[in-house]
Amino acid sequence: MTARLTIKTVPLLFMLFVFSVAPSTTSSQPLPEAGGTEDGVSDAVSDFLKKQESRYRAFTISILIKPQTPGPGGVVRAVAQGFGRNLSEEIIVWYKNGKEVFRGRGETTYDLTAGALGSETTITASVIFPDGVVRSATETVRPSVVHLIWEAKTQVPPWYKGKAVPSPGSNIVVEAIPKLFFNGSPLDPDNLNYTWKINNQTQIHASGKGKHAIRFRADNIVGAVKNISLTVSSATGVVSANGSISIPVYRPKVLLYKEEPLIGAKNENALNTITVVSGEDALLRAEPFFFNKGAANNLEYTWRVNNDIVTGSQRSSPVLTLKTESGVSGEQGINVSVKNPENTFQTTNTLINAYVE
Repeated sequence: MTARLTIKTVPLLFMLFVFSVAPSTTSSQPLPEAGGTEDGVSDAVSDFLKKQESRYRAFTISILIKPQTPGPGGVVRAVAQGFGRNLSEEIIVWYKNGKEVFRGRGETTYDLTAGALGSETTITASVIFPDGVVRSATETVRPSVVHLIWEAKTQVPPWYKGKAVPSPGSNIVVEAIPKLFFNGSPLDPDNLNYTWKINNQTQIHASGKGKHAIRFRADNIVGAVKNISLTVSSATGVVSANGSISIPVYRPKVLLYKEEPLIGAKNENALNTITVVSGEDALLRAEPFFFNKGAANNLEYTWRVNNDIVTGSQRSSPVLTLKTESGVSGEQGINVSVKNPENTFQTTNTLINAYVE
């Protein structure tokens, strides 16, 4: 008797799930709604895609520009920063003015040279994830500059070619000359916002729209420094520039010059010493530098010859007549001190030797 083997065929069910993620740019693209079916496959796919998109939607990218206010022709570093995901393993593509410049894994920095004043350079960083999702950020580099010019309200002789410098308690004015551009056009300095700081302290009353100058007093200590900084920006803050300057306090000076009766002071060179022929007179003029403007007529002079105070009409005069006796030779020390009676911190003196032959 032959045994009979019966095989029952059991149908196998195969379910195929197909997943895909559409590429996305900075703003997420909406996914098409999948229709429901009895087996729920389309609903599962739709839910999965939504979760994928939601996961990347939480991730954002930005570009940090260093320095934030580059000058024309300056070196600029653009840094891509990710929030919600580490960029070190992601492909990053850099674009300059819409053209790709390079790409690479973890390439979070891009160094470039800023253009000329009035130019605009658009920088874009795009992060491409393994499944094709893309996130991008864009910044525009607009070179700007602000020049700071300072003036000390102190006096110098008319023939002096140097710059007047601040002395203790003198007034100082700092003027800003901004050169800001937007869309290639210069911005009106009177419409810009100015934020002034002195030694890192914001000067509220000196700051604001159109306030392109700041006035202040120097410290009363010689060698003290005022650090002036300025941020100037457009009304929207899109364009800005920074400037800074350090202004030290100097001691006032007084220099001695030989004066001729018909010519006046010979101011080519200040005197360190003077030689006088025995029996003749010599005129010495004291020339003050860096005292407050307007104080010239009120300055007090004190002359000493060999430490003896000169009295009489010459005691507080800027000119001293040095008299010598015939047949007498030797060396004399000539000292003059100058003081501003309205500002006792402004005082100075000088000493020269006079040789009588």
